Amino acid sequence: MTTPLNLTAISAPLQQLQTLEADLCARLLERDEAVRAALVAVIARQHIVLIGAPGTAKSMLVELLAERVTDTSSSSQAFVWLLTRFTTPDELFGPISVAGLKKDEYRRITTNKLPEAFFAFLDEIFKANSTVLNALLSLLNEHVFDNGTAQIRVPFNCGGGDA
Repeated sequence: MTTPLNLTAISAPLQQLQTLEADLCARLLERDEAVRAALVAVIARQHIVLIGAPGTAKSMLVELLAERVTDTSSSSQAFVWLLTRFTTPDELFGPISVAGLKKDEYRRITTNKLPEAFFAFLDEIFKANSTVLNALLSLLNEHVFDNGTAQIRVPFNCGGGDA
């Protein structure tokens, strides 16, 4: 037997979502489909890739959405990075811990980096080099980051964009 859906419990969050969608659509003209897709990705805790011509508000959409779904006063931070062929894993995942190396441990200091972000925006993701793209595979697909001997669950939603 199934439990009946409690509509009063979801009416307030649904109203907030509709308000957010209306606000984003008002600020980003003719981007209703992209706004809806981005909101669905956030709700489903999945990734979105926005592909289009330069100057079509792809980055702006993701940045506006990140402002509204993250709380800067708490640990739910956003990580935004423009990827190039020169981007290094240290820039995304944090530097290697020197103290860890002294103990024969290879681990990264992930403070304020991608593995700790609640919301991530990797701009121009297709321009990244193969080292960075390979390092991102398990992080994006399985939401885990191997940091030395520890495997960290990554809490984020991730959007990527490319022109």
